[in-house]
Amino acid sequence: MTKHWQIIFLVFYLAGCSTTSLDEQGRVVIHNFGYVKIIKPPTYPSEKQITSTGVRLFGFSLGDGFTLGYKENEFIQVPTDCRVLVVVKDKKQLDHMLKEMHLIGEHELCATISPK
Repeated sequence: MTKHWQIIFLVFYLAGCSTTSLDEQGRVVIHNFGYVKIIKPPTYPSEKQITSTGVRLFGFSLGDGFTLGYKENEFIQVPTDCRVLVVVKDKKQLDHMLKEMHLIGEHELCATISPK
């Protein structure tokens, strides 16, 4: 294998690129290329339209500029009827918080685990 092909193969293997777009039906479409890790933690209440997503890329990416190395993004979207949003670091904290909040009322509460 020539040296040029080895470099091209290495760049391709280390590439991490993820783009998000909306299709004609309004659905979110995620395109991944290379090493990309997508994390979707649980949310509460499950019937509400809460989206929590973490995206980790290794290599290079083109999106909001050129990135070489490691890139990490978090996205949390909540509906307008969520008056209080609680983000915790793990499942144990989420369970404990939901137990405590149940005692004082939870009508407008939304919660998720951090996608980090």
